[in-house]
Amino acid sequence: MPRLKLGFIPIEGGHYWRESLEEVTRAEELGFDSVWMEEHHSVTNHYWPSPLTILAGYASRTSRMMLGTDIVVAPFHHPVRLAEDVALLDVMSNGRMTLGIAIGYKPDEFALYGVDLAKRGAVRADSPAAEVTVTTEPRALSDESVLERVMVIARNRALAVHHVTVHAIEGRLAVSLDLEVDGALSLRAAHDIASGLEEAIREELGPEVEVETHIEPLQSNDGRGHEASPERIAQVRDALQEIAAKVDFVGAVHDVRVREADGGEIVNFHCLVDPALGVADVHEKVDEVERALRLRFPGIKRVIGHAEPQSAAEQPAQSPLRG
Repeated sequence: MPRLKLGFIPIEGGHYWRESLEEVTRAEELGFDSVWMEEHHSVTNHYWPSPLTILAGYASRTSRMMLGTDIVVAPFHHPVRLAEDVALLDVMSNGRMTLGIAIGYKPDEFALYGVDLAKRGAVRADSPAAEVTVTTEPRALSDESVLERVMVIARNRALAVHHVTVHAIEGRLAVSLDLEVDGALSLRAAHDIASGLEEAIREELGPEVEVETHIEPLQSNDGRGHEASPERIAQVRDALQEIAAKVDFVGAVHDVRVREADGGEIVNFHCLVDPALGVADVHEKVDEVERALRLRFPGIKRVIGHAEPQSAAEQPAQSPLRG
């Protein structure tokens, strides 16, 4: 069964812009799905005359909620300019704009704009048998916009995700990601969190989207620990230097830190790497060093390598047989 969606109209009119914006940002945090704005004219301290302008302000402070007009009075707007303004707002909001229009009904507003109230339904009046149809076409999403939406969905659910990849496979989208959860959770609880995230992604991008989630334990940032002994730091430093010397394009290792924490040691180090390498290649080379260190010292819980560009003077001569 589709999930019930909730929308609302915030406080509006007069000098209540700041209060209105606070309501909208808070509503998104609470999970509301949409916010709507009306159009009326010459009403003191209630209603604003420009709903698209107001929604543009909301778009700048939200990332998920749908933005809609309830409604725009079509006879007061040139159709081309209205279409352009709505299209621009849809771009600004990353595809979150919904346009609601009507023909209006208040004589004082029509008099203000010099529009004949009796002719507000001109198409119907001129061609009573005509069928008026407004057609919308879905906007294709680029990999970048899909990635942004996935990250926003995770952030709104207070979830830590990384390594998000998006691919178009035989006409359909495939999204894969790593999700970090509390390592103390049961597999069932962690799976429920992942399933909820996957459902939210499909709801945003379409039910045909393939979503695969890899669950990882969240790294703790509040555990207590202490510096390892100088002898232990020297031992780890010597091992890192020996390992790095056998990995192509990786140079000197420096700033080695070893800390003893719950569950094992945490090692940080810096290394010089050929600056011509791409980021993906650098990541692979540093990973190779990290894996080798953990194999040598199984008591190490985590290794974090920081790559720095190597200057020309620091680069060793590379042998084609090295490695």
